[in-house]
Amino acid sequence: MGLLDIIKNLVGGTPTENLAENENGNPILFEKCLTALLESEKQKFITISGDRDTVVQVAKNGDLLQLNIATYPVSDNPDNKLAVLGIMLPEGSTLGDWEADVYAMYNIPTSATSELATTIDSIFKKLYNNTDAYTISVTLEN
Repeated sequence: MGLLDIIKNLVGGTPTENLAENENGNPILFEKCLTALLESEKQKFITISGDRDTVVQVAKNGDLLQLNIATYPVSDNPDNKLAVLGIMLPEGSTLGDWEADVYAMYNIPTSATSELATTIDSIFKKLYNNTDAYTISVTLEN
């Protein structure tokens, strides 16, 4: 089963759906996407788009995942801003690069998919100011 099939099965046939959370509080969609991305030899990254032109991307890069907050809406240092908002990054994460009001790129250990799922959910809720029932679209790319 390919990554797109996993996503379609997960969200009932379409890659856009309201999020549900699993027993650990991590959004099922994000955790399944990240796990499938790591297991796929073909898929290189996923783009998660939300309301109001909000975008987060996750790419494979060797032993790391790269989290790109592609719509970084503030001029503050991302480490400081995420901490103030209560957005916890997975242990071992490092800020790679960023540009004020444009993007922030983090390197994340591949072993942290569950924690990264929670981080992505928090980004959409706290940084992008969405409600708990926000809607996203997932694009899978080679």
